[in-house]
Amino acid sequence: MKNILLLLFAFCFAVLFVSCGGAAERPSSPGPVVPSDNNWPVTVENLTIANKPKRVVSLSPALTETIYSLALSESMIGRSDFCDYPAQVLELESVGTAQMMDIQKLLALQPDYVLTQIELSALDMQKLQEMGAQVLLIPRASTIEGMLNIYKDLFIFFRGLNQGVSDGENYCENFSQQLNQIFDSVPDLPQYSAIYIVGLNIFDTAATPDTLEGQLMAGLGLKNIAENGKNWHYGFANLEKDNPELIIASNSISFEGLRENAYFADIDAVRQSRIFFVNKVSFERQSPRLLLDLRALKEMIYA
Repeated sequence: MKNILLLLFAFCFAVLFVSCGGAAERPSSPGPVVPSDNNWPVTVENLTIANKPKRVVSLSPALTETIYSLALSESMIGRSDFCDYPAQVLELESVGTAQMMDIQKLLALQPDYVLTQIELSALDMQKLQEMGAQVLLIPRASTIEGMLNIYKDLFIFFRGLNQGVSDGENYCENFSQQLNQIFDSVPDLPQYSAIYIVGLNIFDTAATPDTLEGQLMAGLGLKNIAENGKNWHYGFANLEKDNPELIIASNSISFEGLRENAYFADIDAVRQSRIFFVNKVSFERQSPRLLLDLRALKEMIYA
């Protein structure tokens, strides 16, 4: 009888232990799965971007204008003194220039990235690194392909690997189609000989075939008299011999200046007023508005 009581007691104790949680706990249900952002990290121009940029300062008027043209400006917090287009750029805090940054203003802004098209001094690089800012250098393009690559780099920088690549490819495909439409609409006529100049005080300088401007000239069906030059070098002493039929000139040059210049005064293009002025800033900055000015140039030449 005593053994039976002991067995009943042990059974009741076991039941009580299990009901009070002595058994192994069931695993809890997992919470909602948060998808990881597979757009980051990403590498642009040898710089690794760990996360989506949130506070960006641009020290390049060309990059700033392009960023706004591509509708990528949501993270912009600062600009250089020379960044002036489009108008809403002026609402950003100005922090000096790439050659002379206002470090105190940058400290106040606390950017995570600073964009530039020219190399910064070692001292400025050190100061930016000390405040936790990374520097992305995107050099100016010398070809049409290079210009499109800048657009793609900016899409990837701001939107990441997958979305950035996709958006950049789509945008550049559309841009290329518009550019080719301009080139394809050039009349099938004998080529005009031409020269593209950016200043009269910069002697022996003209767009050569290895420049973006030289490629645009070729697309417009022009014969570049600086075809044997490289890296913007063309001897003005050759003008009398080459005698271009038309001149494409930056709007920083005046017609009077050409007529009074010893190298240009007697060539046919000047005597016949075959001079076409283009927006210096538009071509220098290589932003998408270049398409508008290029289309207008084509219409003027072949009017």
